[in-house]
Amino acid sequence: MAPKIFSAHYFLPFIMLLVPPPMLFAQDPYLQKANRKIMGDAMRITKAYRPRLVMSADQALQFRGKVAEFLMHREWVEENLDLTPTEKYKLLKRISSRETSERADVLEAYR
Repeated sequence: MAPKIFSAHYFLPFIMLLVPPPMLFAQDPYLQKANRKIMGDAMRITKAYRPRLVMSADQALQFRGKVAEFLMHREWVEENLDLTPTEKYKLLKRISSRETSERADVLEAYR
């Protein structure tokens, strides 16, 4: 008798590879508490970039999310009293570099 190709023994691991657990899609805690000012700023920045970069609606939505995420990171660093000015500068520089890279990834994904 030939083995069943679609038996649960073979099928379940295959499905588990296709559907990763929800914890792999954890959201950024900074975005959880997004306030109106940051979301407004993100919308204005995206609106300014959109005509120049010719973004689709989906792309603009992802771009706006990245902008909001990094505005929140930047706000946290600027308001953190435990960091020295030098630490703030270095951290903001790293955040800016990462933001540029992630925005480029959003734009490149639709190319």
